[in-house]
Amino acid sequence: MPASPNDPFLSEPQAVHRLDDEQCGLTAFLVLHDTTLGPAFGGIRFRAYPDDEAAREDAVGLARQMTWKCSLAGMDGGGGKAAVRADCLKDRRAACLVLGDFIESLGGAFRTAGDLGATRRDIEIIASRTRYIVGPEDLSDLGDAAAIGLVAAMEALCPRLGKESVASLEIAVQGLVDIGFSLARRLVEKGARPYVADLDDAALGRARELGGLRVVPPAEIARLAVDVFSPCAVGGVIDARLARELSARAVVGGANRVLADREAGEILWRRRIWYAPDFLVNAGAVIRGGLGLLRGVPGREDEIARIGPRLARLFDEAERLDLEPERLAVRWAVERIRRARG
Repeated sequence: MPASPNDPFLSEPQAVHRLDDEQCGLTAFLVLHDTTLGPAFGGIRFRAYPDDEAAREDAVGLARQMTWKCSLAGMDGGGGKAAVRADCLKDRRAACLVLGDFIESLGGAFRTAGDLGATRRDIEIIASRTRYIVGPEDLSDLGDAAAIGLVAAMEALCPRLGKESVASLEIAVQGLVDIGFSLARRLVEKGARPYVADLDDAALGRARELGGLRVVPPAEIARLAVDVFSPCAVGGVIDARLARELSARAVVGGANRVLADREAGEILWRRRIWYAPDFLVNAGAVIRGGLGLLRGVPGREDEIARIGPRLARLFDEAERLDLEPERLAVRWAVERIRRARG
């Protein structure tokens, strides 16, 4: 794989496929970042992008993180991603058919599921043309799988935060669709009373039915003085400015690419705010769905819960080396891939 030997954060993908179909308005980038350990796993996202380069960069960056995610989870797989320019679509159904056909043509090199902006109908259409996708009947299950890993990570954090259990943690959950909703539900079941926020009134209404939640305005959720801030909507939430102002003692997010840039991670570490790398702690979905596609049996809850002990070891080693947890986690992921290459 062509890569930067000095900086894995900038490693180049193994392949970037561009899909264009003028008739249906499809413009998409399907990225295979690294298949050293096995087929590339990654979701399909539909969103508006300012230009093609922004869509490509998003797919490459997310695929890179999926490589790290699969490696740290001990899976026989690498990273991939598909980014569809939703702003260009003319016939969404036809675009999904084209995309499904292309995924099938790769012969299993790319294995996928829904991601940000992908509807249940999108996945149904794509699944009608390829075997290599987690079916729509399992989509909500993937969100819950991710939540299992996030709760395990928060449990591992409790000793560092001087708390006996998750129930005693003050937690702020940003975003209540799929992962965020499942996380809020599981936290309530554990006895916690998380703060929650979402821009979507329907999502808030559904969450309120859980009981035990404290709803705050979206503009306030990232500013609360809590034990754990959990961004579960879009990525890039924590930039350098917010990293300097954040009042939370730890960050455990379900969103991909929570940090807007490397500087934000460095600032959090200097402030000793415990940032749990998202590609480690939100891996529950790929563990469940990815293992299902690989072995025919979905990843079990106990396999997902191992995220907690992994995070505890990461923080112990980061403290010993005085190294940001994200940088150390990437080092661990890359070392496993290098060993596999021999």
